[in-house]
Amino acid sequence: MHKNLFEYLDFVFKDKSPNDDQIEEAKKHYRKYYQNHYQEVYKQKHIQISFRINKKEYEFIKAEALLNQKKINRFLKLKALKKEEKNENHIVKNKLSNIIDDFEDFVFRKRVPDFELILKKLIEIESEL
Repeated sequence: MHKNLFEYLDFVFKDKSPNDDQIEEAKKHYRKYYQNHYQEVYKQKHIQISFRINKKEYEFIKAEALLNQKKINRFLKLKALKKEEKNENHIVKNKLSNIIDDFEDFVFRKRVPDFELILKKLIEIESEL
């Protein structure tokens, strides 16, 4: 792809003397090509998710979005990502609970904790944060 319109025009009209109509036509062609390329790159970088809801659900979401002073799409996106954050926190919480269980087991059995194993588990949790 050419970096800009002028580079494209230089390429198309190399060793030629175009008239105004030919230049306008080439500009239209470049804009069309550029828009198509831009849309393809955008679709590769961004995923679009769509779903259907009934009117009652929509009105509820709309009201919630207004209360939070957000547009509906932005509100839903934030809600979805927040839920994902909660899921990640849940995983970390479970791992910490396992370490606490290990310590309780060591105390109950009056054994020396396996500090290397515990350190390894804590480092794993830290890397997830």
